[in-house]
Amino acid sequence: MVKLFELIKNQKSKLVLAKLSAIQVVLNFLVSILVIRKVGVGAELDVYYIAMAVFAFLYSSINWSLASVAAPYLIQHRGENKEGRFFVTVACLTLPLGIFVALTLPLWAEVVFANYLNTVSMTTIYTVQAVLVAAFMVDSLLVVFTAYLQEQNRYILFNGAMAGASLVGLLFVYALIDTLGVVVAAFNQLVMKLFILIWMLVIFGKKIKPFMAFDKQMFYEIIRRVKYILMGSFYFKTDEVVEKYIASYLMPGFVSIIGFVQRVYGAFVSVINSVIGVPSMTVFSNFIKDGKVHELKPILYRYIAILSTISLCAFVGVYWIGEMTFVWVMGDKLPEDMVPMLRMTMYVLFSFVCLKPINLVLQCLLLSLNEGDKATAYEAVTFTISVGLKVGLTIAYGMEGLLLAIMLGYILTDVAKFYLVLKELKKLN
Repeated sequence: MVKLFELIKNQKSKLVLAKLSAIQVVLNFLVSILVIRKVGVGAELDVYYIAMAVFAFLYSSINWSLASVAAPYLIQHRGENKEGRFFVTVACLTLPLGIFVALTLPLWAEVVFANYLNTVSMTTIYTVQAVLVAAFMVDSLLVVFTAYLQEQNRYILFNGAMAGASLVGLLFVYALIDTLGVVVAAFNQLVMKLFILIWMLVIFGKKIKPFMAFDKQMFYEIIRRVKYILMGSFYFKTDEVVEKYIASYLMPGFVSIIGFVQRVYGAFVSVINSVIGVPSMTVFSNFIKDGKVHELKPILYRYIAILSTISLCAFVGVYWIGEMTFVWVMGDKLPEDMVPMLRMTMYVLFSFVCLKPINLVLQCLLLSLNEGDKATAYEAVTFTISVGLKVGLTIAYGMEGLLLAIMLGYILTDVAKFYLVLKELKKLN
């Protein structure tokens, strides 16, 4: 009876998570529609998506690296009130770096945005990028709350905060898009991160405040755990920046097309990750802690089967109404000669939906096994190969070559990581 009750409770929790994630997708999709309909496909939107690629690099290389060790660390030290000291540790690691990136913005912005210096004002370029760097700094402070909620298996609370932030962001963009233009899209990211941080501090501030102190031992322990993941991430997480930079040399507006399609697909993937991918780390960590390592492989195969089924169903939807929906969303801001480019991008980049969630589950399993260093090494190798493919195929075939190389990069990463997972599980059995 107890097991039945727990099963029903888990199913209800997943349903609530799915609903909250769906709300986020809808609200973020509406924001994307507002931005692209007001700003249009072109240089300014290209600048925004390149700036978002830099933000994604900072987030995925630094914040994700810290988050990847945070949940296992807090699970291992459950009940020891480590959250407050972990918050201070993260702040000491990320805030100085964020300030350094912001202060050196004039030194590297002219390289990253080289193809837009004559078409977009430097004020717009600097403002968009500086605001997104600030959003990264706020987001870094959320790492401890994400890890704490993972450790407590309380995903609904955090996803509720994200849904609330998405609503606030939509209202913010709707009110100011006509006044601020593309800059409001960057401010939207900062506003949402601040909303979530305030929400978390209101709920957990009293709990962690008494334990907020600099813990030298924890500081060096976190650095020890994260250093190889971080060093590797600084290299291979430049993937999206490289994509957008290469695309900026092709047809004007191509960056906007890729960025918008990836954003729409990314919103869908974030739902899958919130409901299935991220919670898998807690599942794997608990099984390992309980000594049930022999059950990891069947669980992994179940995850892959579920994710593959979801992707197949989603592709059917994209096949039937995808192009019509994208064209309608962009309205008269999409030139007719760009429709074939949109169609090709839409189909080729659907590989992101198929493979990214599986990649996250594989990563979560490796991190639960404390094999993050090896995972990073494998990704560094696959990234090097994929960059070579992007440069080579773009030179040879232009836009089609770049899209093909992006898809091959996703496939290569998943295959390599799956091989590593099987190799590590074989050692345990």
